Amino acid sequence: MASGLRFGLELEMWGITMTFKRRDADVFWTVPAGTDTQNTMIGHNPILIPLDDAGYFGAGNSINWESDWGFRAVGDRFAPAAFNVAGVQSQGGSCVLELATAANAVEDWGYWTSVRLCSQKFTETLDDFTRGGLPNALIDLTGNLASPQRRWYPMQDFVAAYNAKVQGLPARDGLEKTRFEMKVSASITALAGGTYNDPDYGDQTGVHWDAYITTWTDPNNTSNKWCDVQVNYQMDLKNLFDNTDLWINSWASSWAYKLNVGGNVLDPDIGNTRVTADIEVYKTQTYAALWRAARVQVLGTWNVPDVAAQAKSMIQALVMYVLAVGAITSVAAGSTNKNSYPQLPKTSPASIASQIAALVPAAAPYLNNQAAALQTARYAMTILRDPNTLLKTGGLPAGSPMKTMPLYSNESGRMVANIPTGSIGNSKHVPPPPANFDNMWTATFTPPVPPNALAAYARGPPPTGNNFGFTTQNPFFVDWADGVNTSLQATLYGPAHDKIKMLFESRYGTDVLNLGFNPYIQDFMFNRSYVSLVKLMAGDAAATSAKASIQRYYPDNPAIKQNFKDGPH
Repeated sequence: MASGLRFGLELEMWGITMTFKRRDADVFWTVPAGTDTQNTMIGHNPILIPLDDAGYFGAGNSINWESDWGFRAVGDRFAPAAFNVAGVQSQGGSCVLELATAANAVEDWGYWTSVRLCSQKFTETLDDFTRGGLPNALIDLTGNLASPQRRWYPMQDFVAAYNAKVQGLPARDGLEKTRFEMKVSASITALAGGTYNDPDYGDQTGVHWDAYITTWTDPNNTSNKWCDVQVNYQMDLKNLFDNTDLWINSWASSWAYKLNVGGNVLDPDIGNTRVTADIEVYKTQTYAALWRAARVQVLGTWNVPDVAAQAKSMIQALVMYVLAVGAITSVAAGSTNKNSYPQLPKTSPASIASQIAALVPAAAPYLNNQAAALQTARYAMTILRDPNTLLKTGGLPAGSPMKTMPLYSNESGRMVANIPTGSIGNSKHVPPPPANFDNMWTATFTPPVPPNALAAYARGPPPTGNNFGFTTQNPFFVDWADGVNTSLQATLYGPAHDKIKMLFESRYGTDVLNLGFNPYIQDFMFNRSYVSLVKLMAGDAAATSAKASIQRYYPDNPAIKQNFKDGPH
C-alpha cells in the first residue's frame, strides 16, 4: 500500500545566470537605485515550465504541486550586474535558475531516477554552452568567474538544446523523459512579445525584453561545479515521535569533504568539491541534540492521557516539535531566519493542534489546557538550552572537526544564542527562552477548536489570512516563517483519513539526505539518499523494493564511507 506521502526537490543551479536584454538595443534590464533586484525582474513568477503542462496547473491557474510533472524553473539569488556588449556599458539585474520538481510520491522510483538523469542532462547542457562556439552569442567584456569574457545566449537556444538531450536518452525501465522537457513560461513569452504588464514588476507593454543566459561551469574544472539542493518532504506526525531516531539519522550528518576552517580533507571526494561551511556542521548537530533532548523532556514531563491510542504519539510529537524548534534563537544567517533550521518545519504548530483536535475530539480539552502549562514549558526550555543537556541527553559530540567545543554561538549563524562555549558544566549561563517562545506556545494550544477551527487558518498572509497559522506575526508567532515561500497545513491523509502529515525542508546542500540529489555527485549517493528517504517516509518494505529497483542503474558503493575520525558529524 502506498504511503500517501510525497517529496519534492529544489535544485539551485549556480552555473547558469539569466538576465533580460532589449531587442532593439544593447541595454539590459535596469535596476533602479535603492530597489531590490528581485522586485524589478521576474521574482517568483516561473521562467521555465513543463513542455507538457497537463497536471501542472491546478484550479485558478495555480500550481498543482502534488502531481508528477517534471521540472519548472524560477529565479534565485537575484543580484545587480554590469554589462559591456558592443561597447555599450549598462547596469542590470541577474539571477541564477532554480529547478523544482513536483511533490511526487516517495515510492515512485521511476520518476525520481528520471529526475536524476534529466538534471544531469541539464548540467551537460551548461557545459556545452560554456565551451562556446555556438551561434547567437553576445560577447560581454565584463567577464565572469570562469572566463575573461561572458557569452550570453538566447534562453530559447538553451531550452532547445536541453530538450534535445532529454529526447535523446535511450529507453529504460521507469524513464519518463517526456515530462522533463521544458518551455519558456507565459511571463517570459509576454516580456519577449511586448505585452508584459504585471502590477508587481511594472508595465513593459511595447518593449520587447528577450531572456538571455550565460554559464560558467568550466567543463575542465570540477571545482566550480555545484548545485545546492533542498528536499521538501512530508512527514507523518505520529512517526515523528515514534521513530525520532530514524528521522534524525537520515539527516544528522554532513558529507564534509573540506571545511571552512583549515580546508581539512575529512571525507572522500565524491563530487562535492564545494567547501562545507563549518557552521552548518555545528547547527546540524545542535539541532539533532535539541530534538533528542526534547523527546526525553516530553516522556519525562508530559503525562499525555490515553485519550486515543492514535492521538497520544501525535500530541507528544507536537509538544516535542514546539520545544525543539522553539529553543532556537533564529538569526538571519545569510538573508532569512530560515537558515537557522537545518530541517525547517513548514507546518504551523497551531495547525497541527487543530487537526489533532478535529481527528480526536476527546483530545481537545487536553490540548487546550496546555496553554496554561506555559511555566512547565518554560522550565523544559531552560533545561533544553543548558549545554549539559545537549551533551548528555541530546548526544551532542563534545569534539569538533577543529578539535574544540562546538560553537554554540557564532556570528555567522548561531542557533542557541548566548550559550558561551565555556559554560559547559556551569548552568548559570543558561539563557532564557527566545523572545517569542511564550507567544508561540500559547498560540499553539489556544482555541479555535472544532467545529470552526480550520476556518481560522485561511490561506495567504495577514490581514486576509494566516497562511494556515504559518506566520511570524500575531496571533501565531512562528518566528522561522519569515522568508518561507511554501508551506503546508497539517493535513489528514490515509485510506481512513486518520493520520496527519506535516512538511519539512532539508536545507543544507552537504547534508547526507540532500547530497544524493545533486546531479554532480557520484551515483551511489543517489541510492543512499533516496532509499533512506523511502525508509523514513514509507517503511522498510518500500525501501527494500525501491533499492532493488534502482540498484541496476545506481548501485551503492559500500567501500566509500565517511571517514571523519573525530566523532559524528
